[in-house]
Amino acid sequence: MMIKVLIFYSGLSVISQIEEIFTDPGEADCRLINPYEILENGEELKKWPSITNQTSIEIHSKNVLTIVDPKKELIKKYFELTAE
Repeated sequence: MMIKVLIFYSGLSVISQIEEIFTDPGEADCRLINPYEILENGEELKKWPSITNQTSIEIHSKNVLTIVDPKKELIKKYFELTAE
């Protein structure tokens, strides 16, 4: 399982399990499983997007500025939330 932090061009930061999707050009090519928004303080997580109960979201990687490894504390909090 690969848990990463995605930083979008919009400034949004999301921690999630990530899977690459092999699709036709122009279609979503990345699946986020149990994504959580990282709030500004960097210590709180909020289900993302909050308007749905879906736990699997497909996105276009072109919207992602970079992908980084999360801090250990953030991974711990993420696992606590996704274990429920």
